[in-house]
Amino acid sequence: VMARFEREARIVSNLEHPNIITVHDFGFTEKKQPYMVMEFIDGQDLDTALKAQPDGLPLEQALPILSAASAGLAYAHEQGILHRDIKPSNIALKQLENGELIPKLLDFGLAKLTGWNAGKEVALTQEQQILGSPVYMSPELVLGKTTDARSDIYSFACMIFEVVTGYTPFVGETAVEVATKRLTDPPLTFAEVQANKKYPEELEQLINRALERDPDKRFQTMKELHDQLSKINPKAPEKTSKNQNSSIWSQLRKFNPFSS
Repeated sequence: VMARFEREARIVSNLEHPNIITVHDFGFTEKKQPYMVMEFIDGQDLDTALKAQPDGLPLEQALPILSAASAGLAYAHEQGILHRDIKPSNIALKQLENGELIPKLLDFGLAKLTGWNAGKEVALTQEQQILGSPVYMSPELVLGKTTDARSDIYSFACMIFEVVTGYTPFVGETAVEVATKRLTDPPLTFAEVQANKKYPEELEQLINRALERDPDKRFQTMKELHDQLSKINPKAPEKTSKNQNSSIWSQLRKFNPFSS
């Protein structure tokens, strides 16, 4: 546990990006108690914001937050660091005096170093160990395979879907069922979970590509996803006609028992 704490603190303290939590200092007291001095975040996390708006955040609010968060993750990848536990509760929302929300990527406890960085690390986890949150895991992570940046991309796309709709793209009653569905079933669509809303076609195309089961068919870098996400017009389209019977999913409340 102490080794993992020191590892996470060392990783994050080397990252300098406006959308990644800043670690000012860390270490151990004379009594061997670990401490970490981090920037103060006056606000809530993205998961809490979603609970207050169960049908998803308005696009005008959601897309700037997601775009900024993707920039932070792209930077981490460029530094040779995979996060491996992307989910709304790991995105803090720092609220400025003017009301603007600045997303901050948190919790690099499951991070993995890649490339030139990898040689610095002592192996603290077995290669086949499954890490992360089932609702956001990539198929290759579920299978215990070696992962790279494209696994974070998959998880980020799951989070995008949830932030704008209030639902996750795969749902089930158990962690095993959720994990199995992402290996066998297509993800839910916007129309299935929010029949009364319209979303930009470019956003649905982005999510579909990022959620490809085959990593080779996804975006190959987080920067590529960020660049396309930042171009999408955040202005929310007008709602379609109120057809409450178009899908059973429009009748269901958000069901996500494994998000925390």
